[in-house]
Amino acid sequence: MKPLFPSLPDHASLWVWVADRKLDAEASEEVLERLRSFLGAWTSHGRAVRGDAAFIDHTILLIAGDVEAGDISGCGIDKSVHAIESAAADLGFEWVSGLDVVFSRSEDAPIETASRADFRRLAKTGELGAKTVIYERSATTLGRLRSQGIATAASDTWTARYFSGNAEEIRNP
Repeated sequence: MKPLFPSLPDHASLWVWVADRKLDAEASEEVLERLRSFLGAWTSHGRAVRGDAAFIDHTILLIAGDVEAGDISGCGIDKSVHAIESAAADLGFEWVSGLDVVFSRSEDAPIETASRADFRRLAKTGELGAKTVIYERSATTLGRLRSQGIATAASDTWTARYFSGNAEEIRNP
């Protein structure tokens, strides 16, 4: 896999958005086209923001941005949120809550989302296991995404507590 956003530095800000369903290739490309238009003119208090966007599996949208010698202001962030939400509304899908768990049942399985309560139930009934892939959305810089990735085994995340057995059994199934 080629590196994400090679023209942006590690300290670039990162936002992770998750669509409520897997988009087809046409819809995800339409979102990216709209965002490219926005990103080409993105500013923060009059300063140009260098930004880029990419999808993971037509479901997880990554947006990265950097302002030379500064941070992106709240107003600049609000502009990006408006562009992202507008694209979703126009294309008939929504972005999931930041409180939902984003996961795959295996590395080759589709990305799914569930409320924490539903995820806990799936874990307790054995429908999900310690090898379930969790997509962490907590990275706020491009450097963290580059160094730690976004996909992690459930046994190595906060969701490990939802699986039966003790932590050692979860880590070493």
